[in-house]
Amino acid sequence: MKPWLLITLPLLLLDQATKWLVLATISTEELVPVIPGFFNLVQVHNTGAAFGMMHGNNGFFVGLASVAVVVLVVL
Repeated sequence: MKPWLLITLPLLLLDQATKWLVLATISTEELVPVIPGFFNLVQVHNTGAAFGMMHGNNGFFVGLASVAVVVLVVL
């Protein structure tokens, strides 16, 4: 097995598990303080790119991802 898979796969599973945990336990109106006054957990849905740029433009991202997959397959 490739060494990068030993790092990537557990991180992917941890990422998906924490997302599922937040969706299952925190409502969209709820704020859970982790470090009061500094760090809170909230449930937010981002339909854009990083930091909400290009909000609601999912067609662009589907097209971009499709092109990237085709390029990777060809390479």
